[in-house]
Amino acid sequence: MATVPAPRTWAPGEIPTAAQFNTDIKDAENFYKTPPSVSVRNTTNVPDVATETWTVLTWNTDVVDTDAMHDTGSNTSRLVAKTQGYYYVFARIRWEWHTDNVGARGIWIKKNSAGSAASGTTVTNDFRHSCNWASTPANRHGVGCTGFTSLLAVNDYLECFVWHDQDNLFGSDASEIWHSDTTLQVRFGMVWVRY
Repeated sequence: MATVPAPRTWAPGEIPTAAQFNTDIKDAENFYKTPPSVSVRNTTNVPDVATETWTVLTWNTDVVDTDAMHDTGSNTSRLVAKTQGYYYVFARIRWEWHTDNVGARGIWIKKNSAGSAASGTTVTNDFRHSCNWASTPANRHGVGCTGFTSLLAVNDYLECFVWHDQDNLFGSDASEIWHSDTTLQVRFGMVWVRY
């Protein structure tokens, strides 16, 4: 858990020590230069996302994690606040294949939902219809959202859910989340903003 700076109130005529300067200036500056933040991804596609079902995503790789907010071994769907505060959050995914102008896609970030879209509190979301690209089964459809949390206490956590209503017109790949970093980086993350 990172320590949020709490500068002291100085008295008139008080002569600061080096330790006080380090605490009030150096430590605070270092905290704000690298606030608690996490960004996660997957190294393979996420297959077989059920049709018309909000599905929680799990993540197997940390891109950055400055405050031990993600565990790649257990509860891998969760980004856990280790430092109390307000956070900027983001999620961006890309569906593997889809048919132009057919169906819709959704993404939803929830707080303390225990893997269930029916539980927890909404932080932010996005929902949109398939885009109008040239008709080809190689098309990929991106969906993303950003927002700010309410105050997160230590151990509050966020999860990312996805939804689609496209039948698997091209086989099982239509319900996969694409993972490549070469075109659109699929990410889920949060950055501490303030206390």
